[in-house]
Amino acid sequence: YAARNQGDSDAVEAIAKGPLRVVVADDPFTAQLLFPLYYRKIVFLADSPEHAQALASALGQSKVGSFVLVSRLEHPEGTFAPYRLQRSEQRGRLAVQYWVR
Repeated sequence: YAARNQGDSDAVEAIAKGPLRVVVADDPFTAQLLFPLYYRKIVFLADSPEHAQALASALGQSKVGSFVLVSRLEHPEGTFAPYRLQRSEQRGRLAVQYWVR
């Protein structure tokens, strides 16, 4: 558990220090890991393809230029049109993806 918690903490700290304000989790358990960011970032849950697409549409309409997706899946399945995947990195057991318009 110590190694897993350290890996999760590394991912959350990297997101906290990053410039992007919008963070998306793809399941409730991942969202729970992001709770320490609650007062510093805007955290959304998109736990289905329909929710991912609805969120991407709303973010696009709100002129959000980019966001971070955090997933426990090595290769998250969601698509977020009109956004495109810029880059992806593995931090511990979490995949951190950067999406841009």
